[in-house]
Amino acid sequence: MKRRGLLLGAASIGFASASRGAARTLASFGARGNGDADDTAALVRALTDYEGDLVIAAGTYRYARTLQLRGSGRSIRFEPGAVLMGDDPSVSGLEIRQATGVTLAGASLAWRREPRQRIRFGAGVLVMGGADVRVERVRVEGFEGAGLLFESCQRPVVSGARVRKTSADGVHFANCGQSLAEDIDCQDTGDDGLAFVNYRRLPDASGGTARRIVVTNSNARGITVVGQSDVNVSEFRITRTRGSGIYVAQEDSYATRFPHNAVFERGTVDQAGAIEGRAGNKCGAELVRAHNARLSSITISHSRSRLVGVNGATGTLRMSNLTLRDNTDGEGVYIQASEQVQMNDCRVTNAFNTGLYAKDLQMLEVSGVELEACAERGASRTAVWLENVRDLRARFGKVEASPGMASPARVVLRGIGAGALSVPSASAGRRVSVMAEESPTLGVELR
Repeated sequence: MKRRGLLLGAASIGFASASRGAARTLASFGARGNGDADDTAALVRALTDYEGDLVIAAGTYRYARTLQLRGSGRSIRFEPGAVLMGDDPSVSGLEIRQATGVTLAGASLAWRREPRQRIRFGAGVLVMGGADVRVERVRVEGFEGAGLLFESCQRPVVSGARVRKTSADGVHFANCGQSLAEDIDCQDTGDDGLAFVNYRRLPDASGGTARRIVVTNSNARGITVVGQSDVNVSEFRITRTRGSGIYVAQEDSYATRFPHNAVFERGTVDQAGAIEGRAGNKCGAELVRAHNARLSSITISHSRSRLVGVNGATGTLRMSNLTLRDNTDGEGVYIQASEQVQMNDCRVTNAFNTGLYAKDLQMLEVSGVELEACAERGASRTAVWLENVRDLRARFGKVEASPGMASPARVVLRGIGAGALSVPSASAGRRVSVMAEESPTLGVELR
């Protein structure tokens, strides 16, 4: 992954003036911007009553209630140093409803006191319905809900966002079609860093792209795709979460749809589950009832439990070029009750328990997978455990114990319906032991 993709610089997209004339300034509506005066009335006149373009000069504009931005096809530009300062962090900042073609650029939202508890619904910037709403270079800090929340929108864009100390998600898309999130940095969020969600109670919508995403110290998961389909996440860095780093799932408790075609590629997850407290599983990447998902070119390290955990995957799950290492509990890769799984050119090192555990699969294809020093700290003492796999086609690149281990790396096969397994028998004097049970038609090669 290129490091330059993770640095959040200034957005390169400029502010386009509207065809209806020059933008008015906020000062022309009577705002003082000194941080002490209540500018709520002036902000309402400029954002709600007026529907043209607006420029907000440097200053601190105090307000006491949610500001509703009305009108389509308008642009609101905050100049450097312009801050909206709310009195109450339980009251949403800017709200945009059923608007089309709106651009909000450079907004910075903060509140006069620290958040105390999570509210049920609200955001620093809340966008409901409409289409083609674009938010650029936004900053939200210290809110009792989400940083940015989009619900039932078409083609929403967040380009450049810095979110800090929210009680809910950093950036959340609910039932949005073809959403785009790029150059996002979320830190110390009370819930997920970035979330794509599709609830059954709302009209279905699919599609989402996220790139150049940084999530740090999330008190839930890092990046989630819950029920949303056709989401592609790339160039991401997730560091320290309470729950799993990557989470793709269908959730009955939130009545979501099933996620189809979720792709995560070119990223890192470090210290998933390291923040103490209850938050579900603590995997580097966790997939639950996901259809046709793909993980590619990702490094996952120091997870509190499994490095990759999979349960109930349908269609084909593809994992390629994964580097997985150093978890403190659980398996390296754990796959259960799934249909077809392909695992290519992956490396699992120093997994606490079994390096690769797979049970109750219709098909498992393994090619070029290397495991080293797995299950030497946990109870299983088994590097690979495959059980009740209907069709197995596995050619491992390496299965080895640590150099100082006296016993060989163990491979256990149980109830394999058909197929073949090929494992290198020794490398630099390190042996491998293969035990097959209840698998009469399985071909085993020690090469």
